[in-house]
Amino acid sequence: MAFSTMSFLVYFLPAAVIVYYLIPKRFPALRGAELLLASLVFCWVGGGLLCVCTLCLCILVSYVCARLAEGKKKPPVIVAAAVLIGALAFFKYIKHFSGALAVAMPLGLSFFVFQALGYVIDVYRGTVPAERSLPRYALFMAMFPQLAQGPILRYAGVANDLPGGRATLDGFAAGLTRFCFGLAKKLLLANAMAKAADMVFGYEASLLPAGLAWVGALAYTLQIYLDFSAYSDMALGLGRLFGYEFPENFNYPYAAVSITDFWRRWHISLSSWFRDYVYIPLGGNRKGYARQIVNILIVWLLTGAWHGSTLNYIAWGLWFGVLIVLEKPLMKTGYGRLPLPVRRIVTMLLVILGRVLFRSPDLGYAWRYFLSMLGMGGGIESGAALYLLLEYWPEWICGLIACFPLKRLLEKKLRDRAGLGGIVYTWGPKAAALLLLALSYMKLLSGSFQSFIYFQF
Repeated sequence: MAFSTMSFLVYFLPAAVIVYYLIPKRFPALRGAELLLASLVFCWVGGGLLCVCTLCLCILVSYVCARLAEGKKKPPVIVAAAVLIGALAFFKYIKHFSGALAVAMPLGLSFFVFQALGYVIDVYRGTVPAERSLPRYALFMAMFPQLAQGPILRYAGVANDLPGGRATLDGFAAGLTRFCFGLAKKLLLANAMAKAADMVFGYEASLLPAGLAWVGALAYTLQIYLDFSAYSDMALGLGRLFGYEFPENFNYPYAAVSITDFWRRWHISLSSWFRDYVYIPLGGNRKGYARQIVNILIVWLLTGAWHGSTLNYIAWGLWFGVLIVLEKPLMKTGYGRLPLPVRRIVTMLLVILGRVLFRSPDLGYAWRYFLSMLGMGGGIESGAALYLLLEYWPEWICGLIACFPLKRLLEKKLRDRAGLGGIVYTWGPKAAALLLLALSYMKLLSGSFQSFIYFQF
C-alpha cells in the first residue's frame, strides 16, 4: 500500500490518525499500541503475510540478540548479523540459484534489516541500552511512515519519543504540509519523468540517437530523485503527524560540488549506516592510504549489492567507489580550485552516467547506451527527444526547480520579515500544500498508479 494510492489517502491514513488522536495524550502506551497495530496492517496490506512474518522475525531476533549482546558480548551480534543478512541475501539472490523458486521481496526488507542490525551493534558498543519492552522496540522497527523506504532510523534518535510520540498542533500542521508537498512531487513530477524515462529505456539502446539517449538519462536522473525524495518527504511528514521527528534523508544532492559531497546529501541514512557500521570498523582512513582505498571499494561493492543482485548494480557501486578514490587526490590539485559551478556540472555528468548503469537491465545494455550518448547509435527518429521535452516541459522545469534549494532560500528571506513577508512565510506553504493536495487528488483520479522506485529494493 503506497502513500500515493487512494486506499491509503482516503481510508488507511485518516483512520489511523483519527483513532490515534481519539486516545488521550496521557495514555502514550495506548497510542503506541494503536500505531503499532496500524503499522502491521500497513505491512500486511502492502506486502502480505510473508512481509509481516519476516518483519516479526527480524524484530524478535534483533530484540533478543541485543539483550544478550549488552556488555560487549560478540556472539549474539554474529548471530543477529547471520540471520538478518541471511534473510536479506535469501530474498535478493534466491532467484539466481533456483529458477523454479520465485519469492517476492518482502516490503521494506532492505531497510528494516539494516535498522535492526544497526540497533544490535549500537547496543553491543554501549551507544544505547537494550530496550526491555518488546512492544516499544517493535514500534521502533515497524512504524509505517518509514517502514517501506526509510529513512533508516537509529534507536537513539527516537527512543525518548516512544511509545506515544510528542504530537503537537504545530507539528501536525508542519507534517501535513510536508506530506502534501511530497505527494505532489511524486504524482505530478516524478511520475511524468518516469513516463519519459520508460519510453527511452524501452528502446534497444543501440537504436537511440544521442539527443534521445541524453534526454532519457536526464529524465531518469530527475525521476529517481523526485520519486525517492518524495517518499522521504511523505515519511517525515507522517512521522510529524504522530509526534516523531525522523532525520532528513536528502539535502539537495544535485547541488553537490563533488561525488563525496553528493553521497553526503543523497540517501543520508544509508550512507551514514555504511560509514558507521562498515567503513569505520574496517579501519576507515586510520590504517594508511592503501587500506583506505580497499575500505572504500568494499563499502561501495556492498552498497551495489544492497541495491540489487545483478551485475549492473555491482558495477554501479564500484563506479562511485572508484570515483571517490580518484577524487581524493584530485581535489588537492587544480581541480579542487575550479569554480563551484564547473565542479557541479562535472559531478552531475558523472552522476548521470551512474544513473544509466543503475537503470539498465544489464551491463551490455548500459554499454550500448553509453555509446549512443556519444553519438554511436541511431535508428529512431531524432525528433523523439524534442517531443519528450515539449510534452513534459512543465514537469521538466518544476522538477529542476525542486532539485535545488530555492524554497529554502525563499523561506530564509521571508522568515524574519514583518508584514506581508511574515504572512507569506507563515501561511504560504500551507496554502500551497492545499492546492497541491487538490491537484494530486485530481491526478490520482485521472491517472494510472506508478509505484515508488525504491519499493523494489
